[in-house]
Amino acid sequence: MSFQPIDPETWERRTHYEAYTTFLPLNWNVTVELDVTALLSAVRARGLRLYPVMLYLACTAIGQVPAFRMGYDEAGRLGYFDSVHPSYTVFHEDDHTFSDIWSAYDPDFDTFYQGAVHDMDTWGRCKGYKGRPDAPPNCCPMSMTPWLQFTSCSFDTFQPARMLRPILTFGRYFVRDGRTYMPFAICASHAVADGWHAARLVEELQRLADGAQKFLK
Repeated sequence: MSFQPIDPETWERRTHYEAYTTFLPLNWNVTVELDVTALLSAVRARGLRLYPVMLYLACTAIGQVPAFRMGYDEAGRLGYFDSVHPSYTVFHEDDHTFSDIWSAYDPDFDTFYQGAVHDMDTWGRCKGYKGRPDAPPNCCPMSMTPWLQFTSCSFDTFQPARMLRPILTFGRYFVRDGRTYMPFAICASHAVADGWHAARLVEELQRLADGAQKFLK
């Protein structure tokens, strides 16, 4: 993991950051539909689990949008991480609770997928809010709700959070006019990201989903 601090005095978002962390602490939420027709075809052809595939796509897409890789180092300096790791929920069928675990991101799909499946099978049995401890500081919260097809998803906090990376949620996919779509929600800090950044993330995620056969071969 590498971290690149920014110069607050020359940063183009300095006044936005100040406003949205002091005067008006604010997160924004947006939900879109991803076309996962080609992606699901490739996933089924290889007999893969969909959840770790979506985690890989999300982390890879975030790699192209620096605003969603922001955070603080140990000295409290604001800056950019070179990548993010998924911190994601696993569901417990027996008591209907969930636990949060994380997996190490790797740009090589097969390496990441094997590691994530191992983590899900190993740490997914642990109960409590934190199923796997010692998460690195550049984790990004993600979850999937395969039981629920939603058109909107939002989160709120009672006080400003120090975590600047987005919260991503994938919903239950559905078929419309012969194509398969999946709800995808982004909750982000307005201090570091706007609608333009959301559009970039969605465009990159859709591009990866459309080209799934290239890395899921």
